Amino acid sequence: MDRENALSTIASFDTELYTFFQEEVQRQKYTLSFMPEENYSSPLSTYLEGSILSNTLTTHHDEAKPTGLEEITINRINKLFGSEHAVIRLESIAAASRVVFYSLAKKGDTILSLDNRKSDHCNSKNLEFNFVRFSIDPKTQLLNLDRVEQIAKEHKPKVIIFSPVNYPRVIDYERLAKIAHDIGAYMWFDICQNVGLVATGQIPSPVPYADVVTFSTHDSLRGPQSSVILCKKELADIIDKTVITTGHFSLKKNILASLAVIFKEATTEKFKQYTKQVVLNAKALQKGLEEEGITILCKGTDTNLVLVNLTKLGISCKKAHNALQSAGFIVKPTVLSTCDENLNFEILRLSSLILTTRGLKEVQMEHIGKMMAKVLKNIDDMAIIEEVRQEAVDIAMECPLFSDEWLAFKDVLNPLYSAKDINISHELAAERKMAVSALFAGCGQDSSDKAASSGEKVLRVGTNADFAPFEFQDENGSTEYQGFDMDLIRAVAKEMGYTAEIQNVNFDGLIPAMESGNIDIIASGMTINEERKNQVEFSDPYYTSGLTIVVPKDNTDINGFADLKGKKIAVQIGTTSMEEAQKIEGAEVKALNSSADTFMELKAGNVDAVINDLPVNDYYIVKTKATDVKRLDDKLTSEEYGFAMKKGNTELKQKVDAALKTLKENGEYDKIYEKWFGTKPAK
Repeated sequence: MDRENALSTIASFDTELYTFFQEEVQRQKYTLSFMPEENYSSPLSTYLEGSILSNTLTTHHDEAKPTGLEEITINRINKLFGSEHAVIRLESIAAASRVVFYSLAKKGDTILSLDNRKSDHCNSKNLEFNFVRFSIDPKTQLLNLDRVEQIAKEHKPKVIIFSPVNYPRVIDYERLAKIAHDIGAYMWFDICQNVGLVATGQIPSPVPYADVVTFSTHDSLRGPQSSVILCKKELADIIDKTVITTGHFSLKKNILASLAVIFKEATTEKFKQYTKQVVLNAKALQKGLEEEGITILCKGTDTNLVLVNLTKLGISCKKAHNALQSAGFIVKPTVLSTCDENLNFEILRLSSLILTTRGLKEVQMEHIGKMMAKVLKNIDDMAIIEEVRQEAVDIAMECPLFSDEWLAFKDVLNPLYSAKDINISHELAAERKMAVSALFAGCGQDSSDKAASSGEKVLRVGTNADFAPFEFQDENGSTEYQGFDMDLIRAVAKEMGYTAEIQNVNFDGLIPAMESGNIDIIASGMTINEERKNQVEFSDPYYTSGLTIVVPKDNTDINGFADLKGKKIAVQIGTTSMEEAQKIEGAEVKALNSSADTFMELKAGNVDAVINDLPVNDYYIVKTKATDVKRLDDKLTSEEYGFAMKKGNTELKQKVDAALKTLKENGEYDKIYEKWFGTKPAK
């Protein structure tokens, strides 16, 4: 089951969950996120994580050496980072941190850590340590390693931790490691958000100088939620044993495969260019903010992070967060500690990771920085915030969730990671702006209110674009929906004074999508029948069809519907074809996701016959020049197609019926019909 079909099933089965999912999709599509701990996963990583590999575990227990996918992944990691030993049996960075603590320290030991980082991962009595903090100089907002050395000699910690989640500059890793080793301490670097930059050489690597390095695999590597420990060979045994004794002895194969592919991706030139762009974009964001008078802490950035000084602006974290969120930005407010316990900074911790994944470049990032500055300098002016929000939405609509520029093998990836998820830009151009407004404008608006707020009248159309010649996408992967229904509903919308914006939904998810308010009308070759009349309002019929059979050309046993008893029949799920096929005595009915799938089953010899609507069967044979099959003359039923609207929406039905009537009277309907069926409609 592909992603669209799965979502359609969820829409039918669990509308509450489906609604939540759709809201999250809208949030991600139509906002600009600067969250440092987040990123959009690589399409290949996403596919493997959700694949059938999730059904099995790789268990380790007493295994001395990694095998299979684990071995492949570890070898790739060690080659990428030049590390001596790697551990990947960890589901989170918190779990990795606890393994390191158990391996390197014992209860009561002193830990010297940048801003007490990792203390929040010590969640048991056996992980009670004496944490000593070092931090930035409040005047320069930079680290003073001389001061760190002084503190280290004074307290003689067992472990020194450098985890720069709030520090955007590169330091002298060799010097810091020497400070640790001179006093007999272990040196532990955590590079979560910077790991991708380290992997491609955009910033120096601490691996040669560290005893232990930890990082998560989701943020800058764009992989699954997991983590990695790198360590020196002499620590390998103790860390491996600790992984087992702390319960981390198995990992699902889907996660292993997902990890393996991102570490291969990290070796590509495209990923190197991505990480280079991450740094360029962060600097451009900084420039845009500074040009509008916003103070950036730590004298700028070497990484993905940009720290905005809210304290100087006199704005609280909460107020800045709320205003920027209203303007369409997702941000991370926090507090930046300093050596002076009485002097801290309220900041915005902005990351360029996600927007770089979406394909933005320096010019756009600089402009976005100016937009954010405009909000921060006019924090209580709702008119300005609304103005910025509209501009942010426009930018978001033009950039995909995962840049299609990075997807070198789109033809390969399309079956794995849907166009809806990749969100290529020409699809976004057809997205409904008025729906975006609802994300920020609060609840209680009906569709007409939302349309008015966007300044345009939009008819949200749901279709299952897998029913040629009525609705489909051409073979080149274009998301421009084509077909008789598509041309007709666009003409109907135009006649009504609307713009049709079309969403692709699996057939059995169309009615639930309309009931939940995600679409206004269904244009998808939907047969008008009594059962559906109880669920929806139908327009006047716009097409009359019937069911026909396709069989292999050399088949002589099946000459009509009466001959289908006991046969294997392929149909499209949720259609009249399926309903009628299930009535045939002894028939083995195989319900598939699309009409195209039914023909593939027939050509593969897995079924004896296909039942579809007459024009679908004829279009398939003509379009594919299929000489190895034939359509039988026998016709079952006379079916009328109609546009479906939400039950009780008689106002919309009347408008649609009036538009159809006008199109038939002025000849436009005939033109559309002849375009797709090669003849004028029967009178």
